[in-house]
Amino acid sequence: ADAIGCVSEGFALFDEHGRLVVCNERYRAAYPLLSDLLRPGVRFAELLHKAVERGAAGRDVTDPSGWAAECLSRPARGGPPADHRLADGRWYRISEHATRSGGIVKILTDITELKRHEQALADSEERYRRLVEMAPYGIVVWDGGRVRFANRAAARILGTVDPAAMAGVPVLD
Repeated sequence: ADAIGCVSEGFALFDEHGRLVVCNERYRAAYPLLSDLLRPGVRFAELLHKAVERGAAGRDVTDPSGWAAECLSRPARGGPPADHRLADGRWYRISEHATRSGGIVKILTDITELKRHEQALADSEERYRRLVEMAPYGIVVWDGGRVRFANRAAARILGTVDPAAMAGVPVLD
């Protein structure tokens, strides 16, 4: 229990019948609307039902039954970790691993800051793209041999309507 409590990720172990065996405080903190239910013996299916009932399932859940069924079947399908946004806006990367005895280990990694940085980068790239596209002067990017990008003004100056059509065109020295 001490080792599980020290882990920086949320950790939960469910037995082969879908009952919670143990979880750490990080796991409880990830689900504050369900923390009173996170005790040994509670069934994962019951937690999913209560998550929908209490609004902890997230804003994107339009079909509670389908969402619960998908959550219950995910460990059997295996696959890579999945990113989920919780009802309070935090993001978690959720990894699920089958145990040899048929149970499931769930590991939650808080990736909220990573998602914020990704969004900030996407916003910055979009601002840059708009700035370059709206520039009244021609901008052409090439890799020393071929055009990789041209804005609308460059296309107009060079007599082309579609700047995308210039991509890959060889540049003559």
